[in-house]
Amino acid sequence: MISFPNCKINLGLNITERRSDGFHNLETMFYPLNLFDVLEIIKSPDGAFSFQTGGIKIPGKSENNLCRKAYEMLCKDFQISPVKIYLYKKIPIGAGLGGGSSDAAHSILLLNKLFDLKLSAEKMEDYARSLGSDCAFFIRNKPVFAWDKGDKFSKINISLKNYFYAIVKPEIHINTANAYSGITPNPNNKPLIR
Repeated sequence: MISFPNCKINLGLNITERRSDGFHNLETMFYPLNLFDVLEIIKSPDGAFSFQTGGIKIPGKSENNLCRKAYEMLCKDFQISPVKIYLYKKIPIGAGLGGGSSDAAHSILLLNKLFDLKLSAEKMEDYARSLGSDCAFFIRNKPVFAWDKGDKFSKINISLKNYFYAIVKPEIHINTANAYSGITPNPNNKPLIR
């Protein structure tokens, strides 16, 4: 089975407070864009698990990739046979576009279909939240107002279909934890929506 995990942009971002768990509470609007990775997951014909990548080089160990973690997480709760995962990266890494989160969510979606797990969207969002703050967004993949860690949503009626977008990605990688470490939260920011 093949899926095309897309990226997202944030329309506005208010960091309202630092949490005791090391995360930050925020307010933002997530909007999906049509820039895609390519993800293929098939049942392993030889009974061995494998994870391979192509395209943009993904830093770090493959054991830490969120696609692999999504598979391992579902294996704990379901009788899932070994799979072969191939991820072709086109979404820039470390650019705040949520590419890795989207890959994780689409792994859950594909595994749900491939093994007929009959998981509801709500349950898949719960699994995705355990992998990363914005992973759950990509399960339904619709514009939302996001708050808390960026993993609680309410629907918004917004469309950018009559607009063009350009993604400019300098040759630097910004780790999310490092980016947030330099922020001073401001609970008095003007609300993004009323």
